Amino acid sequence: MKRATYKAVIYEERDDGSGNLVLKKVTTSQWVTVPQMAATIGVAPQTMYRFIENSGALPFFRFGSLIKVRVDDFLAWLEKCKDAEYERPGAK
Repeated sequence: MKRATYKAVIYEERDDGSGNLVLKKVTTSQWVTVPQMAATIGVAPQTMYRFIENSGALPFFRFGSLIKVRVDDFLAWLEKCKDAEYERPGAK
């Protein structure tokens, strides 16, 4: 019996030089790397590394020094973040 393979496609926006935004395919695999996730949501890779390792909100797998996340977990995390409330530390 053949297992079904589910692949997600994540795109990043790029300027084509004439002021138009074009979508560039980032991945069609079942795994994404930290730089790919960072580019998708528009943050620096270092920010994404800190978030993944410190928050525990996004399950990840470490392969030596490489961190990868399942695309399904990343997309589920993005959905959770959509309506999340945030209170700045120290705000009254």
